[in-house]
Amino acid sequence: MTSATWPAPDLDDLAQAPEPLARAILLALCDDERVEARALRYYERLLQFEADAAQGAGNGAGTPAGGDEVRSPTESNPKKRKKKTGDPRICVQCDCVFVEEENGYESCQYHAGIIELFDETKVDLDWEEYSLEHLDTPSNRAMFPEAFRWICCRIGR
Repeated sequence: MTSATWPAPDLDDLAQAPEPLARAILLALCDDERVEARALRYYERLLQFEADAAQGAGNGAGTPAGGDEVRSPTESNPKKRKKKTGDPRICVQCDCVFVEEENGYESCQYHAGIIELFDETKVDLDWEEYSLEHLDTPSNRAMFPEAFRWICCRIGR
């Protein structure tokens, strides 16, 4: 008895997976509390994005209960807004919701570089514990985005 050899699936295969399989994978991944929190945050943002799109709310912007920004890279003039043409996605860099087909110039931008601390004066810190290597943390990046920039283009967060 021989078993069939399947090629290793990739991200494109996962994107095309039937809904019950994708749901099973998501629920298994959500066993990790951090992944679960992130998945629930994304779900809330996508629900808000869809609600805004259904209401024709200008640029699709809205703020979920967590206060995180949700934005669409479509034009801001509601009269010029086109009907959503694709599935919403979440940018892994800026964490915003967008529709790939509508993601044009000055929209959600991907940065290939690394983010660095460039202005430590913009980070609220305890001077007794002052240390530059302790300032570049995920929580400081989230709380003080103006203190960081991408090294690839020198643009701030």
